Amino acid sequence: SEKGLRMTEQRNTIADVITEMSLEGHPDVNEIFLSSNKKGITFGLGIYSIDLLSIDFCLELGQNKIEINDPLSEKYINLYIGLTASDKWFK
Repeated sequence: SEKGLRMTEQRNTIADVITEMSLEGHPDVNEIFLSSNKKGITFGLGIYSIDLLSIDFCLELGQNKIEINDPLSEKYINLYIGLTASDKWFK
């Protein structure tokens, strides 16, 4: 707007969450609220094991805080394992 709102850390976080979630469809207010309270770090590693095949590992460590009626704080660890098969395009 012409009056201009200060871009506080909270507004910037909500704007980032809405932008990221809008790629997956239209988010509702509850999804935005829950996603904006997550803080964490992610580590990834891809290992080529066999020709044209890789094994991918992702470790996610974080904390999710929710304060609707009673404060709730949970720490989480997620481990993702994936296989990627590719085609040989160039020799």
